[in-house]
Amino acid sequence: MHRVSQGSYTVGFTVPSHEAAGYDAVMDYVDAFYADSAVLARSIYGKRAASSLHAAAVTIRRRENALKAAAGTRGTPTLPTTC
Repeated sequence: MHRVSQGSYTVGFTVPSHEAAGYDAVMDYVDAFYADSAVLARSIYGKRAASSLHAAAVTIRRRENALKAAAGTRGTPTLPTTC
């Protein structure tokens, strides 16, 4: 049972096992691909996964595409020439 504070009282609720597993998988992704000090990444991905697993999947896909695009722009490094 999880608890959420609503002003002056606390509401208890149960998270379905498939949703809890999805949230855990998203947080495992953050742990695997971000530094231990990436508090902002943990916060962003955690909030996305808590609000909607679909939203978390979209965020992860967007990150994947950004990384692929960045990798595609890398080429042979250009060394400075001397005069």
